[in-house]
Amino acid sequence: MRHDPIAASWQRRAYLALFEFNPLYLLSAALVLVGVQLASEALVRRGSAGQLGVAAIADLYAWALIGSAALLVRTGSRRPAVMLAVLALLFMLDPVAHTEMCARLGAVGTAAALAWLISFVAKLRALAWALQLAPSISARAVLWMGATGLAAIPQLLPHLDRRPASIIVAVWLFGVAATAAWSRRRIASIAALDAWGHSVLDRASRGVWLGVFAALIVHVVFWLERHRAGLDPFVLYLVGGALATRWLTRERSIWLAVAGLVLGTCIVTPQWGSLAAALSALALLLRAHRRPSATLAPQPPMAGDPYRREPMAPPPAGERRFVASDPAARLRLHTGAAACAYLLVWLHDFHGGSAPPHLLGLDAVLAILTVLWAWRGRVRLPLSLPIASAIDLAMRSGVIPTPQSDLAIGLACVTAGFASLAAALAGSLWWRRIRERASARGSAGVGEAFAPPT
Repeated sequence: MRHDPIAASWQRRAYLALFEFNPLYLLSAALVLVGVQLASEALVRRGSAGQLGVAAIADLYAWALIGSAALLVRTGSRRPAVMLAVLALLFMLDPVAHTEMCARLGAVGTAAALAWLISFVAKLRALAWALQLAPSISARAVLWMGATGLAAIPQLLPHLDRRPASIIVAVWLFGVAATAAWSRRRIASIAALDAWGHSVLDRASRGVWLGVFAALIVHVVFWLERHRAGLDPFVLYLVGGALATRWLTRERSIWLAVAGLVLGTCIVTPQWGSLAAALSALALLLRAHRRPSATLAPQPPMAGDPYRREPMAPPPAGERRFVASDPAARLRLHTGAAACAYLLVWLHDFHGGSAPPHLLGLDAVLAILTVLWAWRGRVRLPLSLPIASAIDLAMRSGVIPTPQSDLAIGLACVTAGFASLAAALAGSLWWRRIRERASARGSAGVGEAFAPPT
């Protein structure tokens, strides 16, 4: 019997559509989600605590998805099992706002939120077992931190004022996102996979992480809408600005981003200047000790005619590593983090207007710590912090006179201009002298040795 390629092609497409990419899985999840949501809204209108039973149905469905995924993996149908696992993770992240509802049920709701968190940890372990995966500690930490915030923060928001509530949400969101952004979050397979299987695992992992953070953002937006009088949406800008430093490659870009974040916040919304300084300090410390460094994966050799080769699996993605910055960069970043920590305390009660008065105790602590730091590390850069603070204190107390009239301000600007010119000229001559000495010694790679740090 002659083989019909067209019929075989349609059979392959039908198999993929009905078994590999089975639409009934998505239909099942959509029906359960809509049904649970409608039932929950009806019970809310009635003021019934039976909403807990509706949430239990969603939790039971998540367990059913995990069990189905395990069955498919053990029978060799790994692709539809991945789809069920993604759906299970969606239901694990509380799409019906069960944890928000628990905040209105008093002690019963607190116990229900704790039970949801315990069930989340158990489902996470069961999901890894079902798909034969071994998530790393950082991957589990991201999910645990996210679930803990979803369970605990709705319980706290009704009892907190606007400022502490916003700070808690910002710190939690930054902690979860920073743990994910500055870690590898590796998800390894216990079962043996070929090159294509590893590529599919990498793609599925990226999709899962995007879905996780999308779900967390949806919950945060829900909190902002529900507690509009108790949460300030500006904190999302602060979190996003601090996280953006993760993808900046040059150190100067990091400094510009941090300076813009702190100064811009103090100008636009000065009440959040201390939070901006705190997040900036964390971003600088992460850059100092967890600088991203890309490592390209080895490419398979190309054999034969490239136009007649059989289709191959895509090459594995480059592995992302995190290394500490060089000692000079670490010193600069640590100094900047210390300055941000100083601003965190100094701007704690700042709400606009003129700069807050100096805290003599804080200035003394800064001076002692930086002197010890400079003495133990045999470095001088940290001493710039107490010097700058002392100069500002002297100018504001009148020890160093400041110009008041237009004539005095003009003369001060002219003096500063000549001083800047002299400093720039001296720096250029000093730099040229160092390069000439290095060239006279016959040092190799002079340009690299004296290149500006990145």
